[in-house]
Amino acid sequence: MIYYKKLILKAFVIFIFLALCSLTHAIEVNVDTLWTEAKIIERCTSVVTIAESIEGGYPIKIGFGMENKMASFFIDSTCSGATTAKPPANDYHDRIEWFAQRYCNIIDDILPYKASEPRDWSSYNYLRFDVYSHDTLAVLGVRVKDASDYKRYFYNEGSFSAIGTFIIPKGQWVTCNFPLKDMVEQSELQLDKMQGFLIQINGFYGSTELQMKDIRLVGSGTSDYPSIDMEESIRPFGRKVCIKPETIRDKTKLKRVLTSVDTLGPITIVNSKWGYANSNGHFGGAGHTYQQNVRRGIVAYDNNRLLVVMKAEVPDAIVAKPGSDDDGTGSIVALGSFDGGATWGGITEGESRPTYFTHWYTRAHGTSDFANGDFYFLGTQNCSSYHGVVDLFFRRLAFTGSGWVEDRFAVVDQIECCPKWSHALRMPSGRIWTTNTDGHGTVIMAKYSDDDGFTFLPVKDADKPLPRSFYKPGIDPVPENTLLFPGTRIPGHLMVSYGDSVAVFSYDCRTWMVHDGTSWGATRDIPAWCWWEKYGNPYFAATATTIEGNKIFLAKGGNWSLTNLVVNHLENGTWIADTLVQDSLITRSILTASGNSVFCFYVEYNTNSYYVKYRKYQNGIWESPVQIAVETEGVNQLAAPMVGPPTYACVFWDQSVANPWTTNGWVRYFRVPSGNSLIFSTSSLEKGVQNNFYSAVLEAACGLEPYSYSLESGNLPTGITFATNGEITGIPTDTGKFVFTTKVTDANSDTVSQTFSINIDSNLGAKVHNSNTSKKLTFTLSSFPNPFYNLTSIRYQLPFKSRVEINIFDISGKLVKTLYNGYKNEGEYNFSWNTKSFASGIYFIKLKTQKQSLVQKILRIQ
Repeated sequence: MIYYKKLILKAFVIFIFLALCSLTHAIEVNVDTLWTEAKIIERCTSVVTIAESIEGGYPIKIGFGMENKMASFFIDSTCSGATTAKPPANDYHDRIEWFAQRYCNIIDDILPYKASEPRDWSSYNYLRFDVYSHDTLAVLGVRVKDASDYKRYFYNEGSFSAIGTFIIPKGQWVTCNFPLKDMVEQSELQLDKMQGFLIQINGFYGSTELQMKDIRLVGSGTSDYPSIDMEESIRPFGRKVCIKPETIRDKTKLKRVLTSVDTLGPITIVNSKWGYANSNGHFGGAGHTYQQNVRRGIVAYDNNRLLVVMKAEVPDAIVAKPGSDDDGTGSIVALGSFDGGATWGGITEGESRPTYFTHWYTRAHGTSDFANGDFYFLGTQNCSSYHGVVDLFFRRLAFTGSGWVEDRFAVVDQIECCPKWSHALRMPSGRIWTTNTDGHGTVIMAKYSDDDGFTFLPVKDADKPLPRSFYKPGIDPVPENTLLFPGTRIPGHLMVSYGDSVAVFSYDCRTWMVHDGTSWGATRDIPAWCWWEKYGNPYFAATATTIEGNKIFLAKGGNWSLTNLVVNHLENGTWIADTLVQDSLITRSILTASGNSVFCFYVEYNTNSYYVKYRKYQNGIWESPVQIAVETEGVNQLAAPMVGPPTYACVFWDQSVANPWTTNGWVRYFRVPSGNSLIFSTSSLEKGVQNNFYSAVLEAACGLEPYSYSLESGNLPTGITFATNGEITGIPTDTGKFVFTTKVTDANSDTVSQTFSINIDSNLGAKVHNSNTSKKLTFTLSSFPNPFYNLTSIRYQLPFKSRVEINIFDISGKLVKTLYNGYKNEGEYNFSWNTKSFASGIYFIKLKTQKQSLVQKILRIQ
């Protein structure tokens, strides 16, 4: 009650102040009105074109109808309708930032111009609009986006500014004054190449109606109505870098078990509901917007250790982030097997219960890495279905030898809707590539990480003042906050390794492009090998894999009409197409590599039955079809690793269910021996660092143990030795790329040779974040986020040792909390303040030292 009395008093004071201000005559100079009131009314009377959280109609209604959905965004979970959008217990966004990326847009000026020529706003300093709130205070947010990667006839890509928050008083027309030029400059956008702006709900005081008019660009001058400024300071749109310790991998347990195996399965590993996933099966949908899938999210590390990720509701699962108020319907579950797939349970050896990652939203695609056994997840924490801005995350489950642990995650980019397609791939050099498209376009962007997934280039250190230089991994320390820039446009999302390089393919697999480690080459054509129109959505219709380093295989097949199942492969620079099944109803297909063999698993429909089959490519020929299962229920997806062990190939398939919220659906697993002869199971070697200890082990399979290894030709780096058990160890003193050929001999005296390379980098620069990096400190105070819900992070710098007091005062000047009182050395400090027991409203942080003091205004909202 006291809080609301203060709120009423504050509103009255604001009203009197604004009324006095309105008596002053105002003139704005150099004005370009982007949205008139008539255009706003036209926009906001269409339910289709505004956020589902705001009921159609003008004035704009906040908190009305739609099960009070808008209100549920910003107050506690007991509110009616809160189940429609509960934030997960995640490890990046706080509650307010999570909701700021949710369905809250009122005016979207970006989407209509995504395919248009950029707009030149360089002669304007401000973005302004007039607004009136009828019933209570309202909270609006404003951000802009440029079109720095403009290409005619294609969707534009660019970068966003930080959001500016405006507190709209009740019962008074005001002008929101967004400092366009300054915000664009700090975020390093291109003011002469702009896409547009977003105006969104950015907080909630209560149900109200808004009227808006004259959204305009202004050069200078004052507005007709009293002007209000944004609550935050002018700043770049920095994204936090999540610094985590390197995962400890037990090298004694990383040795693969690769003896001969028998056929296993089909085995049913799950039979459960899975709820929200916009798909009819545990592995997800067709792959496009809202129907992402994890059919490549399979790790087959060796004969014993496997990981599968899916959407499932498994009783008694371990919740990775306890305390979540998410019920798990938007999350994924991971299951591990440590006996070759005979039994399934947790992701740690000996754990019988699988793991729920309730903070890993299912708007993502999954991939895996055979070389180190890791699983990658590339997608959004949220899904701003109505054209806002969401962070695109890279996440990793790292294989330790005894199981998988949640490891790296990073913000790759900002997009406007969950990605239609995305893919992550790790190269032998350690570089991690990502490809993705925005949910509202077909433009594919590629980025890469050279610091083990901390950042994805190009980025800059957002904490540095202008002018900023681009971050250089291996030379610069990993920054704490990054400013993200668009990657490189490529033909498609589908990636495979190609020697030491990476190759990408267009949606229709008619063009491709190769990155040689330095730059992308020219687009190459693939001779027509299948009528594209027959094959439906490209993600589930095309898969790829590689054997023997540079022999690429592509498969098309999967549709509800009579089609051919065709596989095209690259042999000595020539594409060769093979038709595996002709004029049949092939509903799904997927490729997987096992040693020097390729398996094409597929589902063939005939007379109300689904026949799960495979054909194997070995020694230059496709062997006859083999049937492994007959299903009378529908099959949703096939799932398999891009590359598996040389001893076997494996595949999973899931049941298609009309209502996954109420009906159980199964997932089945099958393993088939590959039949390979003696082969190196090691495909590549990790890079090293000059004057640092290096260790790697070559492994072989499909022969008779024990194996003996020898060096046939080439050169190792100076300081590195090669042992007959395949161990490569030492301290390299040279830098560069070292190529050599090794031979393995088994107990039957069978031999096989393979060429490997080791890249040794210079030891200059820091590879990981160093908080003690020397730099000139200034006396500063800041908080983030601001406004905030329950938790805000307070950061300050001390350029000298001093006694420090940090106090919190309310709007009346009353001391409400002392956060610290003691001595601090010179340095940077960061801590959190939990305000759960405090009322909403304006507070002030006061940082006082023996020499000076600083004050920061913050706003706690519900």
